[in-house]
This record gives sequence, C-alpha cells and structure tokens, in this order.
Amino acid sequence: MQSAEDMGINLVDVTVPVGFEVKNLIKQWEAQNPDGIVLTQETLSEWAERSGLQKRPANNPNAKAAWGIACLDTPMSVFPMLLRGGRNYLLSLVSTHNLHPAQRIDVHSKLNHGLNVRMTGIVSVDDLIHTVDNNTPVSAAVREFYDHLAMPSLGEPEGFDKVVYLTKDEKLSKLSQEQLAELCLAKFTAWKKDCKLKSKVTDLKKGPFFSKTMDAFNRRKRFQHKSTAVQARAEWEKEQETKKSIKAAAKAKKEQEKKDAIATRRQELQEAGLEGAELEEQVKQHEEECQAHAEAEEDEEVDELPPVLEEFSEEDWMLAGFRAEVHARIHFFFSLCGFCSTRSWLHCSSIHSKNIFQSCGLSRLTSTTKNESHFPACTSHTTTSSTRERVSICC
Repeated sequence: MQSAEDMGINLVDVTVPVGFEVKNLIKQWEAQNPDGIVLTQETLSEWAERSGLQKRPANNPNAKAAWGIACLDTPMSVFPMLLRGGRNYLLSLVSTHNLHPAQRIDVHSKLNHGLNVRMTGIVSVDDLIHTVDNNTPVSAAVREFYDHLAMPSLGEPEGFDKVVYLTKDEKLSKLSQEQLAELCLAKFTAWKKDCKLKSKVTDLKKGPFFSKTMDAFNRRKRFQHKSTAVQARAEWEKEQETKKSIKAAAKAKKEQEKKDAIATRRQELQEAGLEGAELEEQVKQHEEECQAHAEAEEDEEVDELPPVLEEFSEEDWMLAGFRAEVHARIHFFFSLCGFCSTRSWLHCSSIHSKNIFQSCGLSRLTSTTKNESHFPACTSHTTTSSTRERVSICC
C-alpha cells in the first residue's frame, strides 16, 4: 500500500477549463503555472509540425485528415498512460470546450483508470457573463448540443475535486465561490433557454388538428375548384339522396316505435286504473317526451355547397393550400415544442422548406386574421388584393 508521501509524489494534477471560449483561461493558467503542460488540439498540432510531421489526407472525403499517430489522432486513448505523477497538466481536447457532461465523465474515467488524479475545473465568470449578456456568438459545436450541456459538478460521476470560478471584476470578486457558482448557473440556464427559443424545430409531426383541418380544406376545394366541382357535386347529390332515403326509413321506423310506445304506455296507465282526462294528460305528456327525444336525434341540416371559383387559377389554389397548411401547422406547433408559454413566434423554415416558399413566390408572412400571432397568411408580390381576399374566404 502506498504511503501518503508516495501518493503525493505520484499525484497527477489535471486542470480542465470549462466555458464558451477557454483560450483566455488557458493563457491565465499558463501564466500561473510556468512549469505546467498544456494539452489541447492546438498545442498537439504545433508539437507535430515542429517535429516535421504532416497530416495524411483521409480516403473518405467526409473524414478529417489525420496524423497517423495515435497520441495525436486519438489523444484521450493514449495520454492517460503518458501523464506523470508530480506534474501539472491542463487538458482540453474536445470541441465543446468541456461543457458536455458526458465528455467530462469520459475524461475522468480514462484518467482515473491508471493514475492517481486530482481534477480541478476552472470557469471564467467574466467570459460567461459577457457571452450571455451581449449575445455573443459561440461555436457551432457548442450551440448545436446546447440541450446536453451543463456546468461542472463536484464528485462523481465527473470526478472534479474542486471547481474554481475566476473573475477579475471588483464587484464579483467580493462574492464567495458558492455565489459565483449560482450566478454562472443562472446565466448558463438563461443562455440555454435562449438557444431553445431560437432553435429550428425539426421534429414536427402531423397532429389530429392538422389532419382534420387539411381534410376539411381539401374537401371544400373539390367543390370549389373548377376542374373537380362538377364531379364532386354529382357525388354529393347522390350521397344526399342516399342519406334522405336512409333518413326517411329511419324516421318511419321511429314514428312506428313512438306509436307503439304510446300505445304501451296507455295500456299500462289503463291497467293502473287511470281514466278520462287524467289518462289523456299522462299519455300526452309521454307523447311530448318521445317527440323531444326524436328531435334531438335528428341530423343537422346540410349546409349549401360553396360557389365554384371559376376565376381561381392554379397559382391561387397553390397559395390557398400553403396558407391552410401554415394555419394548421402553427395551431399545433406550440403544444409540440414543449415551451408554448415562452415561444411567441415561428420562423418559416420551421413550417416548410424555404426553397419551396421561394419557388412559389411566397416571400413573406403577414397577419390577416383575428389572432395575428397564430394565424399568419402567405402572400405574394404578384398576387392581387382580390385574390388574397378570396384566399381568406376559402381558408
């Protein structure tokens, strides 16, 4: 068993910078640890170039060029075996600047496998606040996985023995480490929320409202489109005749059932000893109840067919279809996204392909209906005002 002195000699100090941009943290650590060793992709590439190495082009066009040396191409599979006790290292070999918990856990597990490691996380409070408050763009590798990112945490599973929050601000320097941690967490949470609000929603699925709305639009279109109106109306009239025959037969059956029920009730009342006016009053009351029940079961009257839009061109119908689809998509968009109370807008790229909109001349979205925030209408520069009015009526 190793003594405390031996463990101190073999102890490997590894510092992991965490933040949106860690270059300033690395420079600050280098200044404070002149004998420390910085292990980043930049320093490894610099070491390779000074050694006269060159990257080898990959056979796969989608793959990156490689050095052909394991410690450079896959450093985390090699460096845990190369780090030496009694030395200080700064380790930052991932493109997300160590903001991904899974990557931090992977680093800890590999370092702790064969080494006596003491891990320290460092966070620049000033850079974090500046990035969030000024809406500074961050790298695509960071923003793309915003939902999976998190601030570092002590102990298992990430393995940090301590997390140090650094600041050069006079007011912030008066705060404790716990208070700085809370401030960073609040800012980071606000940044993730902003990312979610501005992110493109790519997993929209057709809901019941969308299907119902588009089915209703397409049914109405068949009656109003000049190329399908004749056939659609003929089919509708045939269906109405069939429904009338069925309805008439059902009504006759119900009338007979009503008469039978009244006769049965009359017989029951007579057997109970009722006669004269009292009997007729009870029978009449039962007859009114049967009539009310029959009227409630009757089908609603069928609305008149809408007029045929003879002047509507195929471009008009295309515009009307897009408007109906946008209307239906926006209706169920908020419930699917999971943050309907905070997301009050929708970019057209989340509704439909931008190229499709442009190819059809749909250059912008405007609000023409009662609820302006939820029912935008597609309009075209080449479409007349009368056409847009007909589209509004049709949709």
